[in-house]
Amino acid sequence: MLNLDGLKDIVGDDQALMKDMLKQFVETTQADMTHLQDAIAAGRTRDVANLAHRIKGSCFVIGATELADIAASLEADGRKDHSEMFSTLAEQMTAAFQKVVDNICAL
Repeated sequence: MLNLDGLKDIVGDDQALMKDMLKQFVETTQADMTHLQDAIAAGRTRDVANLAHRIKGSCFVIGATELADIAASLEADGRKDHSEMFSTLAEQMTAAFQKVVDNICAL
């Protein structure tokens, strides 16, 4: 679920910094996911795309590729104003995010 190699390249052997970055990821992404749900409910496709893009970038930093891939799909749909899959992708993102959080907590 997590490939921390890229993050280790950034922080080196500094475990405290790694834990801090992972904590910040969880907090920031949780807030972004809440805003994403609000944007989906309101039909704001541009906001959906922007928030999904932000989440995707954060995921790549910590190696959460499954979550990043789902966010990329949501971003692409948002940029094309294709809202049909928003709810399904948001549910997938929520489940994938929980897996990432569980993996982080297990470190």
